[in-house]
Amino acid sequence: ITVIIYSVMAVIIGIILISAQLIGLLIKRNPTLGTSDPLTSVKIGETGWC
Repeated sequence: ITVIIYSVMAVIIGIILISAQLIGLLIKRNPTLGTSDPLTSVKIGETGWC
């Protein structure tokens, strides 16, 4: 049972990382998004997509 929980959490974390990288690419193209939304810029800074 715990193995299923860990696998689900791993999938969710992977989706979050991929979406954060996509948002980082969008912010690179549109710098105004990064300034208007500090939460996403902080998440991208943690993943290294500054």
